[in-house]
Amino acid sequence: MKQIMWLNAHLFWGTLVGTFYRRVLYHDWTRCHQICDYIRTQQPEVVILSEVWGWWLKKRIIAQLKSVYPYHWIPQRQAAWYKLGPEMVGLSRSPISATFQTNFQHLGGWDRFSIKGIYGMMVDGVLYCGTHFDSTTLANQLSNLQQVKNFLQDKSTPVVLMGDFNMGSWEHGEQLLRNELNVLGFSDAYRQVHPDLPGYTCNDNNNPVSAYFTGGHATPERLDYCFIRGNSLTCQQAEVIHEQLSDHYGLLMGGAALPP
Repeated sequence: MKQIMWLNAHLFWGTLVGTFYRRVLYHDWTRCHQICDYIRTQQPEVVILSEVWGWWLKKRIIAQLKSVYPYHWIPQRQAAWYKLGPEMVGLSRSPISATFQTNFQHLGGWDRFSIKGIYGMMVDGVLYCGTHFDSTTLANQLSNLQQVKNFLQDKSTPVVLMGDFNMGSWEHGEQLLRNELNVLGFSDAYRQVHPDLPGYTCNDNNNPVSAYFTGGHATPERLDYCFIRGNSLTCQQAEVIHEQLSDHYGLLMGGAALPP
């Protein structure tokens, strides 16, 4: 069964931020190779990675996985020189027929010095999108969400939307996110398979990478999601990747872009 994968990789090696503020680093070079090894072992059909901020690590990942993923996409840089990113890397075992990108207008805190948005690539008639919301305020996240909805509302192809939505810390954040996307016909793929499991993707209790960045006191949260829309899309397998590859656990979804 074909699979798709999402991971917020938190890789800052090779950036100015990583050079002058080393607290953002956590064995980045080693983790980069561990991420590649995991992807090579699983070989999902499509992979979207976020927070691969350094250009050299993007190129390293692409080179390491080229034998499995001959097709890749890195969003174009469209911002001031001092901004970090774009952060996404898209990998595919099949040809990428088109790409799309929209940068977010409202970001706060340190996110103002980065490039975040929604980025999509068309593979075998399905639009695979990755996104990473603002991490500072609910108001900014709702603005990001509106941009995502505007971007997707007129897309007629089946859509797989994966991302770090950063809304787990707000009361009823998950329900709000799901309600807003349900209006456009999206369903929460993980919840289709696991309606009662928490699905935490950030958990200091069993992930030392997460604990390093939060100080070990953060409440477990579900920040990463996969939403699907289209009659041909089904989800038969949904896993939180409990490997210590990043401060976030990834998602591995099976059958989410195939007819039942």
